[in-house]
Order: sequence, then C-alpha cells, then structure tokens
Amino acid sequence: MTADLHERLTLIIPTHDRPAFLRRLLCFLEQMRDGSQIQILDSSSPELRRRNEAAIADYPSLRIHYRHLDAGMISKCRTLMEEDIATPYCVYCADDDFLMPDSVLGSLEFLERSPDYSCAQGTMVSLCTGKNNKCYALPCYSLDSDSPFRRFRTLAGNWYSTFYSVYRTPVLTRAWQVADDHSDDRRARIFPEILLSQLSVTQGKVKFLPGIYNLREEHELNESAVTPDISDTEHAEELYQQFREVMSRELADASGATLDHAGSVVDSCYGYLRDGGIERAQKKRTVPYRLKREARRYYRRLMSALRSDRILQRRQLRSTDSLCRNSAFLQARELMVRFPNGIENETSAAA
Repeated sequence: MTADLHERLTLIIPTHDRPAFLRRLLCFLEQMRDGSQIQILDSSSPELRRRNEAAIADYPSLRIHYRHLDAGMISKCRTLMEEDIATPYCVYCADDDFLMPDSVLGSLEFLERSPDYSCAQGTMVSLCTGKNNKCYALPCYSLDSDSPFRRFRTLAGNWYSTFYSVYRTPVLTRAWQVADDHSDDRRARIFPEILLSQLSVTQGKVKFLPGIYNLREEHELNESAVTPDISDTEHAEELYQQFREVMSRELADASGATLDHAGSVVDSCYGYLRDGGIERAQKKRTVPYRLKREARRYYRRLMSALRSDRILQRRQLRSTDSLCRNSAFLQARELMVRFPNGIENETSAAA
C-alpha cells in the first residue's frame, strides 16, 4: 500500500477477552505490512489485558495505538471515534477476522473519488472451521440508488452488514453516536446492528467492489451464535418503538419526506420485530413460507449469475474459484485453518 496510508486510514480492532485471536490477527497484519494506522480498542479483564499488551509488544513493526476502555461495545467505539480517530477514513476488523489489504485500499480510493458514497467494500467470505474449513461468499451488493428510501428498503429486503466496510470517518462516528444514544445492545443487539448499517445507507450510497475483501471465521464464540437478537422479549414493543422513532427521523431527514411516511416505511421493513420476531419465527415453520423462501433463493441465485457485481445469495466457494486465488486470502485462510482458536503465544506462531 502507499506510504501515506497511515495519514488516510485507521484500522480499528475492537477486542474483549480474546488474546489468542488478537495475536493471530497481529501475525497476519505483520505479514501484510500495509502501513496503515492500527488502533486496538480493548475492554478485556486485567489478566487478559496484560496478555493483549504482551502480544502487541511482540509486533513492534506495526503502527499500533492501544487504548483500554472499560465499557460495552457501542460506548467504547463511540468514545474512540470521537476522541482518537483523526484520519478521514477508517475500517473496523474483528479480532477473529482478516481484511485483505488490496481490497481495503481499493475501497478507500473509490471513496476518495466518489463523494456521494458513505462506505465501500468487497466480497465477504466466511470460513467454517467446524465444517471441514468450507468457505462461503456472503451476500453483498451495491446500493447505488439516489433515493435513501430505495436503498433502505433494498437493504432491509436482502440484508447484509456494512459494519466492516471502509467508511468516511464522520459517517461512522455519527452512526455510533446514534446507536449509543438510542439503543441498548444488552437488551436487543439487533437494533444497534440495523442502525449501524442503515445509517450508512441513508447518509450515502454503498459500493460493492469485485474481489475478496475479508475472511471471517465461524465458530462457537461468534456473537450471533451466543447472543439472541432480542434478549429482553418482555419489552420488545418498547425497544422497537425506540428504534422506529430514531430510524424514522434519520430517514425523513435524509430524504426530505414526512416523519409519518418515513415511519410507515420503517414499519413495513421491520415491524415484525414489535413482538421480538416471535410471530415471524412461527411463520418460518409453515409450508407457504418455506416455498416463498425457496423461490426467493432461486431468484437471487439467478440474479447473482446475471450480475457479476452482485452476490445476493450465500454460496460455497471452491478452491478453483477465481475469488480464492488472491495471495493475501490464501495466507489468511492458511493461518485461520492452522490456528482456528487463535495463537496463544509467539512460540506457537513460529512453530
């Protein structure tokens, strides 16, 4: 990457009580030598914090800034964005994921010449260490419409997270502020998740670029595997109304529409969450719903085949797939397969 990348982009790594995964990621970053600023945001317990600091000390060639904040995910990310991120662009990477440097740079350069886009990324790939290391390309596509409503509806109808995209720093800073002020991930993680992605969509267009962008590991510690979408189901209606109010206001401000119209659009996309998604979960078990779901899947497969810049349906990647020929991806995959639970210490990494 270019020598001045550290002045343009900050790579942010949030971590909590997972020093082995953090060390594995630092090992990968040292191999890549991309030159970007690296900001590690830690909320680990004292003993595991010391292990994180020891891991960082083992990689002196990396441009690492370290900060420990004893706070939840949303609050600590908001604080970091407001106080520590000075570059015009930033990108998040989970401590158990890998980002491909060339794709990150391509996304950054696209944003620099495309002021109407809020974020950009490429193909996200998931590796299932518990299923013979199978790899899957995850749904992703561009949202190029000039209409915030159309972008909002499209994303709601075929969901993917923009969280790990390369962002304009002010856009993502504001998204964290809104999510922190108007949601509680301890009671319902789904609402801040929706807010973070949909705010990027309402504030600008989203670009999907060709090529593998990141490799993520599916394991039993993934948040989606251990944390329910809505844990406080007793107050699901209250939580939904809080989300509806802020999302409607943001959508109305972005589009110039009335607040009532924006609210009706939010309801049409996410109203099923009023009861915590219980009624929809019951419908998913019915034959008509399953038939409609399969029809949608076949349609998405067809559209993915017809449009080279869209991956609308999760699909398995073979080793012969053109996406898998990227050298950084091959290094990332080897490291993830070799150390599926992370790297405990420098000795094990060198073995």
